[in-house]
Amino acid sequence: MDWLVPRRLLRALWPYLALWALLCAVVVGVTAWQLAQSRATALAEGRTEAENLARVLQDHTARTLDGFDRTLALLKALHERGVGDAFLAPMSASLAPSAVSEVERTFNRFDREGTLAATSAREPPASRVTIADRAYFKEARDRSGPSLRIGEPTVSRVSGVMVIPLVKRLETVDGGFDGVVSAALDPARLVRLFRSLRIGEASSVGLVDRGGRIYVWSENSGSLPPRVATQTFEVALNLSDITGPRSVVARSEVPGTQLVAFAALSEDELLAGHDVAARSLIGYAALIVVMLTLAIGFLSRRALSDASRRRVLELRYADANERARTDPLTGVANREAFEGHLRNAHASAANDGVPFVLAFLDVDRFKELNDRYGHETGDRALRRIADTIVGSVRRADVVARLGGDEFAVLMPGAAGVSTTRVFDNLRETLKLAVGEEGWPISFSMGVVAFESAPARPRDAVALADRLMYEVKAAGRDDVRHATWRDGRLVVDMSSDRRAA
Repeated sequence: MDWLVPRRLLRALWPYLALWALLCAVVVGVTAWQLAQSRATALAEGRTEAENLARVLQDHTARTLDGFDRTLALLKALHERGVGDAFLAPMSASLAPSAVSEVERTFNRFDREGTLAATSAREPPASRVTIADRAYFKEARDRSGPSLRIGEPTVSRVSGVMVIPLVKRLETVDGGFDGVVSAALDPARLVRLFRSLRIGEASSVGLVDRGGRIYVWSENSGSLPPRVATQTFEVALNLSDITGPRSVVARSEVPGTQLVAFAALSEDELLAGHDVAARSLIGYAALIVVMLTLAIGFLSRRALSDASRRRVLELRYADANERARTDPLTGVANREAFEGHLRNAHASAANDGVPFVLAFLDVDRFKELNDRYGHETGDRALRRIADTIVGSVRRADVVARLGGDEFAVLMPGAAGVSTTRVFDNLRETLKLAVGEEGWPISFSMGVVAFESAPARPRDAVALADRLMYEVKAAGRDDVRHATWRDGRLVVDMSSDRRAA
């Protein structure tokens, strides 16, 4: 394959390839930007939704706790004014927040030792109940203040169900500890609220405290019972163990408490719509690339066709030019090509002093060969001679058939001393070649080494031709060498001695 063909094709196609690459880069860039924008928008909307959910939970929890705080504050005030425990039974129905469970309608008073002293439960416990070991009781006992204390989720020793204890400290007239009054927040009520929120299948909402405990947790539209978390505050605040690493999380602190409401929405669900749109967008981008490829491919076909036609014409021209400069019988250069090479060698000698050697060779008794064996044998002899000459000189040398049985050898850059043996050996090689065939022919050669350029290229031809005819006149079958130096032809007489 011609090594120029890929380069020509690339030269013909590069504008179309560059345009295709540019347009594809624009399509890919715009698609990537739109995908990034769509994803960022979906996550931003999910973050806003999570923040709204967290605020809803925080607000609901704060209002629920505020209702219990007011009730317990009233019970505390009545007790400290000496009303006694008789208020618990009627107050359980009238003071409790509306729409609460039976557990949340139960209020208890524990004395300073942590023992149950009074309760509004319909069925009081049969045995002695104490909460002296509870952390929230110890906190109320050791720290004064009217604030509502929220205990960790635990099983109530009064009702026997899982509750979130809510207590207020009772004090004597002089400010001493006088026990606590308590209520129970049923986590199931918060769970019902969480279930009513439209969270995704892989999303969750809930309450944790700053100590790392989970109070309420609803996930997958269901719920988990409140449990004590094992992680520390820092881990719980990150919520990664609860919500998973691929979640958009929002938090909202419940005022006046250690509780934090959280909402975590799954990124996979938030990006579900984005993924559908992304697939469509990528599909459209791929379709555009295919259409661009087809369109530019169609346009480039003409360029390829033109390049192909130009290449065919160039090859035909080169072939025709080669044929015009080649002897059709022997395959060596013809007279026109020889004269062109001679002009170049003469110019190099005249301008740069580069020497050259010119030899003329004539086949002796060639007509006799044709008459005796026929023109077909004569043609075969000429081809054999041409091949022998080409095989005996350099690749850079020019071998030409000037017409009939006359050949020329042009050796650019060669000196006479270095070529004398070459042509002597060539004559011997030719004699061996024709001897193998039994052809009755010999060879007369005139070789001129030009150390300087003659006046005209044709003068060099005349000198070599004259030297060759001198050999034929002297009896044929010989080589005569001469040197053109300083405008004079100096014949090497040793060649005559060798012939003799």
